[in-house]
Amino acid sequence: MNHLVWHQHLPAIVTAAIMLGVAWWAWVIFTRLRLRFDQRSSLILLLPRLAVAALLLVALLDPWLRTTAPPTEKPGLLLLLDDSKSMAVADRPDRPRLVRGQEAAAALTKQLADVARIETTEFDGDIPALCASLGPRVATSGVAAAVLVTDGGDEPVRPAALPVPLHVLAVGSDPKDWNDVAISEIEAPERIDVGTGFRLTTRLVARAAAASFRHQLSDVAVTVEERIKGKWKALRSKKVDLGSGAAQVVFDIPADAGSRAATTADEGPAARTFRVAVAEVEGELSPLDNAREFAVAVGSRRIHVLFFARSLDWNFSQIRAELRRDPDVRLTALYRKTPQTMALEGDRRQGDDVLEQGMPEDAAVLDRYRPVILGAFPAEELSESQAVALREYVDRGGAVVILGGADAMGGGWCDSPLEPLLPWKPRREAAAVLTGEFPVVVPAPARDHPAMRQAAEALAAGPAPTLASLNDVGDLKPGAIPLLDVSADGAQRSVVAIEPYGRGQAVGVATDTMWQWRRRSGAGREAFGIFWQELVRSLAGSSESAGGIRVEWDRPSYRPSEAAVATVSVATRRDTAAFVRGHVVVEGEERPVTVSPVPGVPGKWTVAVKVGPRAPHVLVIEAVAGSDVLARLESGIVVQPRPTEGSRLEVDVPFLTDLAGRSGGTATVEDVLPIARAIRGQLAQSAVAVEQPLVQKAYVFPAIVLLVLVAEWLVRRRFDLV
Repeated sequence: MNHLVWHQHLPAIVTAAIMLGVAWWAWVIFTRLRLRFDQRSSLILLLPRLAVAALLLVALLDPWLRTTAPPTEKPGLLLLLDDSKSMAVADRPDRPRLVRGQEAAAALTKQLADVARIETTEFDGDIPALCASLGPRVATSGVAAAVLVTDGGDEPVRPAALPVPLHVLAVGSDPKDWNDVAISEIEAPERIDVGTGFRLTTRLVARAAAASFRHQLSDVAVTVEERIKGKWKALRSKKVDLGSGAAQVVFDIPADAGSRAATTADEGPAARTFRVAVAEVEGELSPLDNAREFAVAVGSRRIHVLFFARSLDWNFSQIRAELRRDPDVRLTALYRKTPQTMALEGDRRQGDDVLEQGMPEDAAVLDRYRPVILGAFPAEELSESQAVALREYVDRGGAVVILGGADAMGGGWCDSPLEPLLPWKPRREAAAVLTGEFPVVVPAPARDHPAMRQAAEALAAGPAPTLASLNDVGDLKPGAIPLLDVSADGAQRSVVAIEPYGRGQAVGVATDTMWQWRRRSGAGREAFGIFWQELVRSLAGSSESAGGIRVEWDRPSYRPSEAAVATVSVATRRDTAAFVRGHVVVEGEERPVTVSPVPGVPGKWTVAVKVGPRAPHVLVIEAVAGSDVLARLESGIVVQPRPTEGSRLEVDVPFLTDLAGRSGGTATVEDVLPIARAIRGQLAQSAVAVEQPLVQKAYVFPAIVLLVLVAEWLVRRRFDLV
């Protein structure tokens, strides 16, 4: 298809004025010629001049010839055929789903072979994983559209983006014509504590097109099984009546007896795998949707704290009393009973006998605890190897709390391997302890920190409590975050601060009189308990909070191809301008992520991650000021495992329609024609348009102008005007 496109170089009003001027000029010339020649001769003499003027006007308007033609190479069409177990189901008496899908794919290939280069491939029915892989496949093969031939898959997904229009040809019949029993839904907790059971709710549906099948639904067995050492063991079984078409069954699942993985408090989190199975009924369409597997994470939420001190003083006793109020906290105390003897008391752990010899020289021993709380004692009481082990423990992900008091934090501490764990700049002089009444203040960065947020609210509820003593520490290090300040000598100085060190964290508490709050009434009494409980939880807690960085995901888990969005909060010192950067690690490969500041909310960002394959995803976030990394956090993105294949046999038409509509595609149920028409329309839009300037084409325009000028010369010669 050809048509002219004008590219005028002057504004329209100027072009119109020039055309009017040319018309006026032509009239003046014609009038003068009429004084000497008759009308016919005057027109003959005027025509060459008008032709030259018209050609110059055409050049001013610059016409281009646009030619629309199909691309030199046919665009690609990706035909994706589902060959999962559910496609083998014969939900119609003539042909199973897979055969009908293959026939539809062949018909589509026949109808589009003249306009597209068709590549047919099979996939296993995992639609979320397929959507996640479309981007790389399209980028390397030049695909312009894709067609998904499927019975709907076992889980709906809302992809973050699809690189090309995705059309969906659904294969499946109406369930009202089936004889089938299916598990429609399972409700179970995502996580349980070691040694606890849970309640499982199972919802069942039954479809009975034949009366003979309906008569068998009054007494159907439902069993819950657990996978133990690779084999399924029945836990509970019930009979249910499905004559009404639906039923709900509730099971009380017993606690794990402790003989399987991750069943003791000392072991890491694991999972118990279960299966709900409905007995197959004679004449049933398929047993695929009669069973469904699911997993429940199992792990102790207990927090194990190690307290190491010269002696068990009032400070320790009040901290211990508050931590014991938290049922998840277990506290082990290691202290010097005599100059030569160490004592180990409190909650014992398997393999902690080595602590009876004193602070360990191997960081692996300390890995059992998080955090480690150090009482007030001179640094010389730890050998260099013990101090190095403690520092290594923090460097690889541990947490330490260093309490203040006489002989603590100054002097020898600044000359020992423990100095990097202090959040204050080193002061080589002897550790002075200031006494008096120092009102406490919660600094702005601490109000959003997980270790101080609730305590700050408690302190704001009443008059500010005071501290009776204060270690004379220096200014904070660049990466440290103040959690609690005091007013002393007319200035505000930090008394509690947190600092990231390696993959772990270190907290300094530059006082030994905070415990007095617990013996008084008022805001300080409640704040003391909340502070220590939340501090220990944040240090022992998840990788979702570390070094002043906190990550909150918009959902607990995601499917492949979905967008995982997190809100990142960074608590920094007021005088530190920090920004956030990050990446996600998937199967050992680093991928960039989008980090955007939240408008109008300083210290907060949103991070968007497109979930890839069903593999561990780790988001790495860094808070950066200038060239310094202030804090680093690793947060795992939970990618949902694939559900039991074939657990949903009915075609989810609303989901497939939404999936196609998100990319401009079309969805039909076993109807090829609408999809073929839609693809033809989309491929027609990809035709190549070529424009050529006529004025500059092969010197034709200058040649015409010269011919007109020669013609004028001949005319003028005929009339004896040359």
